Amino acid sequence: MVETKTNQINIRVQPNYVPERSDPSRPIFFFS
Repeated sequence: MVETKTNQINIRVQPNYVPERSDPSRPIFFFS
């Protein structure tokens, strides 16, 4: 798991996390 602090917000994302909708118009934090 990757812990990243962005705008004082703790966001934990999985390396193999895939959003249901890959919409670039929406702010989606994706860490590959």
